[in-house]
Amino acid sequence: MLSVIAICLLLSFASCRKDYTCKCHVVTTTHDGYIVLESNTVNQVRTTTKDDAKSQCHYYEFETDYLQQKAVEHHYCEID
Repeated sequence: MLSVIAICLLLSFASCRKDYTCKCHVVTTTHDGYIVLESNTVNQVRTTTKDDAKSQCHYYEFETDYLQQKAVEHHYCEID
């Protein structure tokens, strides 16, 4: 009986950590608001808890150049 309880506890802890898929919709816009590029990306967040995966897979943006123009790349991401 004790071994059954121990196995159940081990399985419950093992299920807390797993791989997650981070899906992002990427939109690049120029500073005057024109959308110049849209794409989708998929990334793996490996062996972590769901809360940690959510913190690693979040919305972010950064500045970039697009055809010698200043542009902003927006990443709208979520855990699948």
